[in-house]
Amino acid sequence: MPLQQPHQHLIVAMPIEAKALLPFFGLKKLTHAPTFEVYRRDNLWLTISGIGKVASAAAVAYTYMLAGHNSFSSWLNVGIAGHGHVELGDLFAAHKITDGDTGHSHYPSLTYTLPCQTEEVFTVPKPVTDYPAHGLFEMEASGFYYTATRFTSNELVQCLKVVSDTHHHPIESITPAWIEQNIKHHLESIEQVLQSQKALLDELEVAHHIPNNFEAIAQKWRFSQQQKMQLQQLLRRWHLIWGDTASVESAISNCRSSRECLQTLRNTLHQQPTTLD
Repeated sequence: MPLQQPHQHLIVAMPIEAKALLPFFGLKKLTHAPTFEVYRRDNLWLTISGIGKVASAAAVAYTYMLAGHNSFSSWLNVGIAGHGHVELGDLFAAHKITDGDTGHSHYPSLTYTLPCQTEEVFTVPKPVTDYPAHGLFEMEASGFYYTATRFTSNELVQCLKVVSDTHHHPIESITPAWIEQNIKHHLESIEQVLQSQKALLDELEVAHHIPNNFEAIAQKWRFSQQQKMQLQQLLRRWHLIWGDTASVESAISNCRSSRECLQTLRNTLHQQPTTLD
């Protein structure tokens, strides 16, 4: 029984942050989503949350419900942030997200190669103009991350921030045109992160996929719940090695019990390790 197709989600705070993303990814607005502006193309979604960590958290929860409670999904927050000591327009991923109100920190799992450097992100209730020694300062990441990781694995949740204001380029200097242009400058990097997240989703889908012939085999003999779990794991391994599970039937045709079936599958898999490329 195949899983529901995984979804990928982009969450941005402002329409101007979405402006360059929408045409690049071919996203079209959904007319049946009145609470937030939501755009979609196939399994890629984009939601405009509004400013603030509460708004971002609500947008994640709303999108999760709208998309159909899919437990296999990736989430990417894209936006702007201030930083006192790096170049204007630089792109960073978050390796640590700290909530300025509570002091609580989250640690995104960096399991794939990123197209940019990483930095700590501080989520604050209002804009920061006297930048401390390090860190990116913005208003959404902690709410986004906390909520998204309720619905999927933390390896599939990430934040990307474009530096929009510094000591030499204060918040008052930011214009909508500047935001659009600098998000546009990093579109390929954003796409690369989405592709890396998609690769992780594909691995998870294979790992948790219930093979098509599981039910038919499970009904042949009286399997305990533990044996059913073992059967699923063996059939997944079979699929990874041979590409399908059609050949399982002939391998277990002479078995007379659930125990013998499982042992036959183990023996056959053990004898064929070199088949896996």
